[in-house]
Amino acid sequence: MTSEDPFTLPLPLEEPTPQRVKGSISFDHSKKGVNRLGQPKFHNAFRATVTYNGKKYRKRSIDKTDCERFLRHLADLYAKGQL
Repeated sequence: MTSEDPFTLPLPLEEPTPQRVKGSISFDHSKKGVNRLGQPKFHNAFRATVTYNGKKYRKRSIDKTDCERFLRHLADLYAKGQL
């Protein structure tokens, strides 16, 4: 058999394992009050929370990827010793 055999499959490229990031993301839909007409208003946002060295870091955003970016950024800073 030659290396140009059409029946052999190429080996898949190894993908880098995703970095494990500390923290949590939750969706907040709690009631924040009522408007002028007496209708309830609700929060509709994602919350990212993480604790490093006893200090809590939090972020609110309507975009989940923004919260994920925040957690990755803090993990990078912690790995460099900047937190």
